[in-house]
Amino acid sequence: MHIERVLIFGETTPEKQKPGYAQTVAKSLQVVVVFEDDPTKTLSEEEGRHVRRQIICQIDQAPLTSQEGFKAYNSGLSQGIYRVTCADLASLGWLRDAESGIEPLEGRRFQVMELAQLHRANRVKVWIPGEKSSPTTLFSKMEKQNVGLRTAEWRILHRVEKPEGQMLILGIDNASLRKLRELEGKVFLELSQVKFDLPGQGQKYSSGNGLFYDETNEHSCYTNKSPAL
Repeated sequence: MHIERVLIFGETTPEKQKPGYAQTVAKSLQVVVVFEDDPTKTLSEEEGRHVRRQIICQIDQAPLTSQEGFKAYNSGLSQGIYRVTCADLASLGWLRDAESGIEPLEGRRFQVMELAQLHRANRVKVWIPGEKSSPTTLFSKMEKQNVGLRTAEWRILHRVEKPEGQMLILGIDNASLRKLRELEGKVFLELSQVKFDLPGQGQKYSSGNGLFYDETNEHSCYTNKSPAL
């Protein structure tokens, strides 16, 4: 039986929340603490512990006020990045202000930035055809076959596996980006070359295997739909 809801005079239907709004807000509260002079450089375990101690020290020293204090859902070192997921915008603002209070380590200062902003920096993409191997194994082979290419600082931002191979989106350090530019993005791997899609090209990239990515759109993801020409 079909039942229709009748609106009482003066009543309005609840406003629908835009799809993905909650996810967008949650992502905006994810920040990282990185080196000020090179945000793409990974932090060691000791450097991560230093950052944690410094933030906790500032939390302990914060004066007791009528306002709620700093709140975070979680934090920790992951793939060389110290990540913090703040509970609200007030906590995000507090952490940004606390940045200047994080003591330098061996002369290197730290900064707080959004995780999404870091992911946009030095982001490269590469399609690797053939049998699937772990990224770390592939990186090791690249180093052996391409003199001067160092992959220790590379971070895996996203990985798409297909029967024909795999697509990797990586965050790399400045030195690696310079080297890849010297190589014009072409890197020897096993018995062939793979081509890295480098920042600044602003192209809709196709792996040739039904996966497309629009570099001009930071919210884009790989799909099976070909971009309009």
